[in-house]
Amino acid sequence: MTMGVVETRDEWLSTRDGVTPPSSPGGRGGFITDVIVELGLASDAAVQTALQDARFAGQQPGTLLVERGELTANDLARAIAERHGLHHVDLEHFEVDQGAMRLIDRNVATRYSALPIAQSPSGTLIVALADPLDAIAVSDIGEITKSEPLPVIVDADSLRELIDRMPEPARYSAPMQLPDELPGEERAPETAAQPAAQPESVAPPPDPVAFAAPPAPVAPPPVDDGEGERLREEVAGLRDELERERAALTEVETERNAERERAAETIAAVTASAGEADGLRAEIERLRGELAERPAVALDRDDGRAQHAQTAKALEAAVAEKEEMRAELERERSARAERERRQDNERVQFAQATKARDDAEAEVENLRGRLAELEGRREDVDLAGDDIQRALDALNEVTEAARSAATRLGAERPTT
Repeated sequence: MTMGVVETRDEWLSTRDGVTPPSSPGGRGGFITDVIVELGLASDAAVQTALQDARFAGQQPGTLLVERGELTANDLARAIAERHGLHHVDLEHFEVDQGAMRLIDRNVATRYSALPIAQSPSGTLIVALADPLDAIAVSDIGEITKSEPLPVIVDADSLRELIDRMPEPARYSAPMQLPDELPGEERAPETAAQPAAQPESVAPPPDPVAFAAPPAPVAPPPVDDGEGERLREEVAGLRDELERERAALTEVETERNAERERAAETIAAVTASAGEADGLRAEIERLRGELAERPAVALDRDDGRAQHAQTAKALEAAVAEKEEMRAELERERSARAERERRQDNERVQFAQATKARDDAEAEVENLRGRLAELEGRREDVDLAGDDIQRALDALNEVTEAARSAATRLGAERPTT
């Protein structure tokens, strides 16, 4: 994609009501609490208090600010979007495109906690989500809708309410099941009569005793029922292969869902670590402030040195712990990149398995056609056998008539 297209789609989105573009498209450094203060969404005193309490409460400072009424959920989403260089959308003032929403069903939106809310004139799909780090959801929705996704940040509660208002998905119809008994299981008769050569004329023989019976009918070649049986076995084998492929696809999907859950847990742990780092930084700032406010005349020289050494040691420990947490974050990012690579490989395997399943279903349909053709040929042979039997019956009637005539001629011949 060219930069011109990116600018065009961003400009189109920025003109919509309820959209706040980021001041720095590449994102900001620092912490989310810094962004909250810089944007004027909460006071510095409230943020510092939340930082100290978050360290002991095991929560994120932004969540504490929302719970205490110092910050709205929508403002927190705006700060998150600004921190990561993404657009923020206020769903109360944004006109959601119902056509874009219908590109995925409610189950998909619930599973990914993401939802398409608009589509630009150039075809870019605007995908709303609350977690800016959930690249898997954005990528998968792009693949499902065959569109280029552009993530935007909304507050989680509004997104959940919007998803809950979506219609329930239609009941999924079960895939086609092959019948246990294929048509044409009854076998054709092994033998049938073939017509014998018709005599050109029937003449009375000179001696009734020497009159020969008509030749025995020659049996036609039997119907090759072995090929039909072989086709039925191939169909049964392909049915088993289809079941195995479906089981494999289900297993792949289960593993992908487990990977997403592990990725979500990792993100939560990283976010909690970032909150703890904010708390440590607040503690360091507090210690520095106490040192700056303490009158120099009130400190004994030795006590001042001891406290200074203790403070320096605490600062060094805090800095070391912060560096260790940064290293842990980098390791988590590397692990997540590896998981995403594995998921890409699984998507390729999933596509290959789907193609193999489609090929197998096509082969089943081909075999069914061949089996139907064989059944038609067997019906033709059965009809020919009926015609042959009728001809033999007619020949037997002629033979009986000839015998009767010969008997009468023998009885009428004068004796010498």
